[in-house]
Amino acid sequence: VQSRLQGMSSAATPPQRFPHGCFVLCHYYRNSTTDFNTTIDLVDMLGAAPMQALLAGLPDAANGIVVQMCQKNKPALSCTSPSADATNWMALYDTFYAAATAMLDAHPNSPPIRFVFDALSYDESCYFAKWPRFVSTYTGSAPQSAMNNTGANAEFQMVNMEWDNDKAWDALGAGNFFKFPTVDYAFVAWEPWHQSQITSFQQRYLGYGVTPVHEAGVLMAYNSDPALFHVFTANMTGQHSNVPIGSPRARNPSVTYVDAWGVLITCAVQSSGQDRATAAAASSAKIECSALARGQNARFTPVPSALAEGSSAPCPDGVAFAFPAPSVDSIYVDSTDATADGAPVPFFMASGLSVTRGFLSRAADGTVTFNVSAMTSIFLNRTAILPAVATHVRIQREPGAPTYTLAASAITSTASPNYAITVAVATGVSVPATGTLEVSPIAVVDIAAASGLTASSKDISVSHGFQPAASAGAPLKVFVAWSGDRAVSMVTADMWISATNGVSTSTVGPAKVGVGRRPSVDLAADGTVTTTYGDSFCYNTQFVDDDMVVFDGQKICNLQDAATFEILPNPVLSYVVGAADAVTARLRAGDVHRNGFATVCDAEVLHGTFDLGYGAAVLSVGKNTARFGDDSIPDGGRWVVAAAESLALEDLLCTCGSPVSHGERIVVDAFPVKGFYNRTAVAALAAVAAEPSL
Repeated sequence: VQSRLQGMSSAATPPQRFPHGCFVLCHYYRNSTTDFNTTIDLVDMLGAAPMQALLAGLPDAANGIVVQMCQKNKPALSCTSPSADATNWMALYDTFYAAATAMLDAHPNSPPIRFVFDALSYDESCYFAKWPRFVSTYTGSAPQSAMNNTGANAEFQMVNMEWDNDKAWDALGAGNFFKFPTVDYAFVAWEPWHQSQITSFQQRYLGYGVTPVHEAGVLMAYNSDPALFHVFTANMTGQHSNVPIGSPRARNPSVTYVDAWGVLITCAVQSSGQDRATAAAASSAKIECSALARGQNARFTPVPSALAEGSSAPCPDGVAFAFPAPSVDSIYVDSTDATADGAPVPFFMASGLSVTRGFLSRAADGTVTFNVSAMTSIFLNRTAILPAVATHVRIQREPGAPTYTLAASAITSTASPNYAITVAVATGVSVPATGTLEVSPIAVVDIAAASGLTASSKDISVSHGFQPAASAGAPLKVFVAWSGDRAVSMVTADMWISATNGVSTSTVGPAKVGVGRRPSVDLAADGTVTTTYGDSFCYNTQFVDDDMVVFDGQKICNLQDAATFEILPNPVLSYVVGAADAVTARLRAGDVHRNGFATVCDAEVLHGTFDLGYGAAVLSVGKNTARFGDDSIPDGGRWVVAAAESLALEDLLCTCGSPVSHGERIVVDAFPVKGFYNRTAVAALAAVAAEPSL
C-alpha cells in the first residue's frame, strides 16, 4: 500500500478527534471539486474489520503492509527555528501520528501495519524522536553513519529510489547495500513504466549479487494494471508468460489448451507483410501453428513441432502449412482424446462456417506433430444465416459421447436497419473418416436483433464461447460478443435443443461491455467467462490517478461514464473475467454506463489491461498444484492465457506502459486472476471508504 499525503489542512471544520485538521490523500492536486480521501479515512480504513480480514488473508500476512507516506508540498522543516508553515505541518502530523498509533494499539494481534516517511532529509532527522514508531526511507543520500545504523528508530530504514537513479543504486551495490539487507523492509524502486524500464532495473539489481540475500526482496512501485505487470515481468521472474512465437507480421491468432498433455496450441496467419485488414484475404497466406508446454504458475515454453509429412515452411518455434481457408477463427482439441504419447488426437481448425479436422500427436520427448495431409471438412449449411457480415465458428466434443456440437455466431443484415446477432447450432455431429460433410443447423436463433450495428458501422467482428448441453434436457450455454465503431457488446443465451421439439431459448442482454474492437470470448467448463478486446484504454495508470489527461477530476471508478476514451484509441488489450452468473447479471442490467459494465472497481467481474497489441484470442486455465506446482495464487484461482498480435515498435507514448517490440510476432501472455487476492474483503473496504468521515 502506497499512501501519499498532501500537506494541506481540511477546509471543513476539523472533527473533534482531529483538532488540527488532517492531510488530503492526493498524488497530484488538480481539481478542487473532487472529494479526496483524508488521513481520517486512512486510519478508519486500516482499523476496520474488513481490512483486518484482508491482512489476515494475505499470503505473507506475517509481514503485513507498509503505508509509505509521500510528503507532497511538505514545507522545509527546521530542528531549531521552524517556520509557521512547518509548525502547522507538524501539528497535523502530531494528530495523525496519535490516531495511527491508537489504531495500532487497538489491534495488537493484527498483522503488522508499518508507517514509513517518504522522505525526511538528513537535516530533518531530529523529528524521528518526535514520532518514534515511524521510520523513514533512504532516497539516495545520507551520511555514512546512517548507512550502518540499525537502532530501534534509526533513520533511513527502507531503500526507496527512482528505478533509473543508476548512481545511487550502484553506490548501494558497491557497498553490498550496507545495513539494508538486515533490515526488514523491501527495497522499492519507483516508478518504472515500460517493460524495457522494468527489465532494465531487474537486470541491474540482479547484477549486484546482494550477500546475504535480502529476504524482504525488492518491489517496484507500479501505477498500471497488476496483470500488465505480471506480463511485463514474466521473463525475468520465470512466472506467468510473455512469449513471442512464430514469424514476424503474423495475424489473427487462435488458441486451444490440451489439458491431458499440459500443452497450449496456437495458430495464426503467416501474412508475408500484409496489413491486418488484408492478411486473412491473402491467397498466399499460410497457417503457422506452435506448441507450448505448461510449467509452474502458467509458464508456457515453446516445444519442438513437426509436420507429419516431414516438410515445413520456415516458422520459428512451430510449423507452417497450406490450409483450405485463408484464416483460422478458432482451434480445438478435446483432452479426453489425448491419453497416450504418440496416439493421434483430432485437431479442429474452424474458419468461416466450416471446420477442418487434422490430427496431433505428442512424442515421449515432448515433440508435437501436426498431421494435416488428409483433412476432413465439415460445412455448416449457410443459407439459414445469410447474408452474414461477420461469422465465428467453434466445435466441441459433447460430454460422454463421440459426437460434437458445432456452434456459429454471425452478424446478419436480416433485421433492418440494425444488424442481428444470430447463433446457429448443429448437435450430434459425427465426423467422417475422410471427405466432407455438410450439416444443417438444428437451431438458428436471432439472440440480439437490436445489436446496435448497421451498414455504416466500422470494424465489425464477432466471437463467442459456448459449452454443449451437459446432459439430456440441459441447455447449451453461449456468450456472444461483437464489436463495431469501437464498442464491444455481449449477449448470453441458454438454448434447449431437440431434434423433435425444436429450440427454446432464454436470452439475457445485450449490453455494452467496454470500449474496443475485435473481441474474443471463452466459456470454460467451470463457468468462467473470459473476454478480451483491443483498441481499448488504460483504466488504471499514473496519468489517470493524477488527472493529467482531461478527465475533469473523474475518479477511476467513474471512468465508466467518461467521454474521453471515445476519441483516444490505443493498441491496448483489455480483459474481462467473471463467473457466468456474475456476467449475466451485468448483461441483465443493460446499458447503465457509457463505456460499458467493465470496470476495475467490480469485485466479481474483473477488468483491466494485460498487454498492448491487436486481435487477442483467449482462454483460461485453472490452478493445478499437483501437476505443475502452481503456488502463486490461492486455490480456485485461474490464469488468463491469450495469444495476440504484438506491436511493430515499442509505444513509448502509451499511458499504460509499453511492451518491448516482438516484431509483430504472436505473443503468448498468461497472468493470474480470480483468487489473486481477497476480492470480498476489498469490496467491504470500498463500502467503509464510502462512509462519511467520523
